[in-house]
Amino acid sequence: MPYTEADIETLAASIAAHGLLQNLVVGPEIDTSKPTGCYPVNIGEGRRQAVLLRAKRKD
Repeated sequence: MPYTEADIETLAASIAAHGLLQNLVVGPEIDTSKPTGCYPVNIGEGRRQAVLLRAKRKD
């Protein structure tokens, strides 16, 4: 489910006020049974986007 800009803004404000309450869940990306060295977010994409927004704003 894609997040709207308003959703990300709300999450960013919540993280600013309360901190990151739930961790992101990541796992290694596997390509033809070999790790690629990348770790995509499996759970918490909205939180990842909100944290990136805060970093972009230098909050």
